Amino acid sequence: MQNFVVMLCGPHEHDHEVSPQFHRIELALHVARRDQSELLICGDARNGLDVALFVEHVGRAGYVATPVFNEVGSTITDVRAALAYIGCHTPRISSGTVRVVTDDWHMERALTMVRGEASQYLDDGQGYVFRPITAVGGVPPARWQLEREAQGIQDYRSGRYAPNKSLSWGKPH
Repeated sequence: MQNFVVMLCGPHEHDHEVSPQFHRIELALHVARRDQSELLICGDARNGLDVALFVEHVGRAGYVATPVFNEVGSTITDVRAALAYIGCHTPRISSGTVRVVTDDWHMERALTMVRGEASQYLDDGQGYVFRPITAVGGVPPARWQLEREAQGIQDYRSGRYAPNKSLSWGKPH
């Protein structure tokens, strides 16, 4: 049995700056240590700067994290990159738990996508269970972000989901 903690970097609470918020990574680190899981840090709207910052933060705490960076920078590509990593780095017949760590308001969309994409990246024999671990404590999202989260879930479930690259910064998309 192999367990993973997948932390999805959240949106940037401070426009155009690397996030000073560590509530997600601290929670992910705690869960990874507790469960002796491999920690994957995924996603970033800052061309890898947040991922690098969080990997370094985890290293200073005496743990190792694997950066899983996808330059497209959307929730769906982050999810796909994490699942592809798990699929490529575990035996064909394997099982375990994947704990997904992200902000409470982003969890439903992230977990919907993780569960929906899993069969594309994990063999049928890989019986992973996906569990949400919600982080609280960041800057509350704007109303438009919550509306986009809800729309993203609807679009994903209906097969119409496409990341919106028209935003000049951050997530969600």
